[in-house]
Amino acid sequence: MTQPVVRILDNAGLVVTTGSGATEVVTATIASGAGTLSGTATATAVNGVATFTNLKITGTGTHTLLFTTTTPSLSVTSANFTVAPSPPTQLAITTQPAGAVSGVAFTAQPVVAIRDGSNASTNSSAAVTVALASGIGTLTGTKTVNAMLRDHCASEEGCPVRALSRSHLTRARGNTVQLLVF
Repeated sequence: MTQPVVRILDNAGLVVTTGSGATEVVTATIASGAGTLSGTATATAVNGVATFTNLKITGTGTHTLLFTTTTPSLSVTSANFTVAPSPPTQLAITTQPAGAVSGVAFTAQPVVAIRDGSNASTNSSAAVTVALASGIGTLTGTKTVNAMLRDHCASEEGCPVRALSRSHLTRARGNTVQLLVF
């Protein structure tokens, strides 16, 4: 995101370069849009110009920012801008597989979320494949599914990737089973 720069203007529309207005503290908040604003949300004006350096919004969609001062009480709202989702960077198992019996589908199928660098669910529809990471046996059933888009789910936590349906081990031999999802 391009970092905001706020100019403090006088009644003639000129930048205030002297006096108390030239060094006002300007505070940024989200005026509209879902998400969280983080970083240093205040900037002290130098010669009437307040430059923000590390603001970040976690949350996607259309947003506006509100910038305010306290003395004098001034405010201005930014133009609308869009925050795009972060790219997928990791997978997270939100439901662990359970109930493994040799030759029978797991009673609890694994559910995997595709997440971004902030650990937020993404709107990816990428294919996710499961494989046996350790233990003796063969993993059978549907091993690759495409992620469900987050916008089409009732619950974000367990829905970015469907369960890898009907996966099961043909020979477990009493070993601990771990699944590797890639």
